[in-house]
This record gives sequence, C-alpha cells and structure tokens, in this order.
Amino acid sequence: MNRLERPLDGLLHLMDRQVIDSEDLLVCKCDDLELEQHEDGTLTVTALLVGAPVWVPRVSSWLGERWRRLGGAQSDRQRPYRIDLADIAQVSQEIHLRRERDGVLRRQDPERASVRRLVDDLLGADVVGPGDEHLGNVLDVRLAPTRDARDPALDLTGLLVGRGRPGSYLGYDRSDDQGPWLVRRIVRRLHRHSGMISATDIDEIDWDRGMVRARTGLGELTNVDATVDPSERDELRHERS
Repeated sequence: MNRLERPLDGLLHLMDRQVIDSEDLLVCKCDDLELEQHEDGTLTVTALLVGAPVWVPRVSSWLGERWRRLGGAQSDRQRPYRIDLADIAQVSQEIHLRRERDGVLRRQDPERASVRRLVDDLLGADVVGPGDEHLGNVLDVRLAPTRDARDPALDLTGLLVGRGRPGSYLGYDRSDDQGPWLVRRIVRRLHRHSGMISATDIDEIDWDRGMVRARTGLGELTNVDATVDPSERDELRHERS
C-alpha cells in the first residue's frame, strides 16, 4: 500500500521514517517537512527536510539556539537538506525513492527558505476557537495528495488538535487496527477531548507566537484509514506489526 495515494498524517506517517533509495540503500531519516504557504493562505508540503538545522530544534529549543550561534560563520548552516516530493515513489513502513541516493539531497534554496515553514512550527501550537476558547494543541497535520502529477505536493487539509503532545499517542487515536485492543481503548479515553480543525476553518496562523486561530470548534477526530478498501486492510495490519 502506498500512503501517497490517499490521505495521511505528517508526523505519524512521514517524520522520523527511514528513507530508502531505488537500490534499497539507506539514505537518511526524515527530520521534518517543508511547508509552503500560498497567497490564499493554503499550505502544502513540498519536500522532506533532513539534517541538524531541523532536528536539533525538535530535540530542544535551547540546543537549537546554541547550535545556531556556534555556527554563525557558516553561511549555509541554517539550510537543511531537502528531498523533493517528485523523488518519492512510495511511502509504507519506509519512504522509498524512485532514484539512487547520489545527489538526491540538496541544500534548501536560500531565496525560497525565507518564505517556507516547517511542519514542526505547527506541532504543539495553541489552537484558539471562537470566543478565544482554548481548544488544545496541534498534535499532527492531515495531508492529501494534490491532483497535479507534474508538480507533486501534499495539501494540508486539517489539523489534529488535542491535549497531549505531538506524537504521544503513536496513532492509536486514529486507527482501528493500531496496536492492542486494550491500549487503543485507554488512549482513546485519554484522547476523548481531541478533534480536528479543517484547513478551510483556519482563520489565522501566528507563526511567531505559535498560535492558530480557528473559526469553529473541534470537529470529529476522523480515522486516516477510513477510506481504505477492505482488501488493503491486511496489508495495513502487516505494516503495523
């Protein structure tokens, strides 16, 4: 099953996954996802990002700031390596490329880097609804493939919002087949106040303050595999085992 052919969740299905080339050789690990915000406010994932400029801040904001200051004399130190989505053939347990690994990692273009964001910039952000009600924090991003095969990207279609930490539920909250029955029941009980905000209901993203303002309250937390054909469920179970 290729997850790039249907909706998927950015943190759960892409970030921290191993990247394998067309010769089954290890390339790297996906450390973050590159987001581009368009003039109409829509967001798309355009590339995988790799390297210390993105993984060090994920470990600790203090370490990220120290790392940035220590390398001030290196002009490209803040630019991560990127893998364009056009080079990705399949996403399963790993991320499989359609080419050999030589030359696949390229530094992010400095002229474009300033207008692009990271998925990690959204994770953990406060979500505020009507009347300044605090709805929770962003736990993950729901993505869907674009229709344009000439310029592959993943549209951000929604935010998964709750009271935990990003990645703390490991997908137990979003799948009927993930993990033991008892663990699923416990996690879903803990996650009962979680929900989703559609991308069309996002009023504003304050990147500097780490806050998302929504026009509505939380909708139902939907299962990312809800549209999977019954014939593919055995493959999903095998992938998770």
